[in-house]
Amino acid sequence: MTAEPVFVRFQSPAPNGRGTYPGVFGLVNSLAEQGLLSDEEEAFRRENNAWYEANFTDPTTVDPDVYRRDVNPMAAA
Repeated sequence: MTAEPVFVRFQSPAPNGRGTYPGVFGLVNSLAEQGLLSDEEEAFRRENNAWYEANFTDPTTVDPDVYRRDVNPMAAA
């Protein structure tokens, strides 16, 4: 019997400079930082990021060091 997946994580097929695979939020936020989103896409990104921030715990509020490269070099969420 095969266990059902508990969750699906959408991520880049290629690692970044740290050797981790950025998730969908990291990928979209990177596009935004580079100015590659249209005004409509940027509004969608901001609206949805705000919703997630309001409804889910930011791991760094529980453990500020969770994404520190020297502590957890491969951390991803």
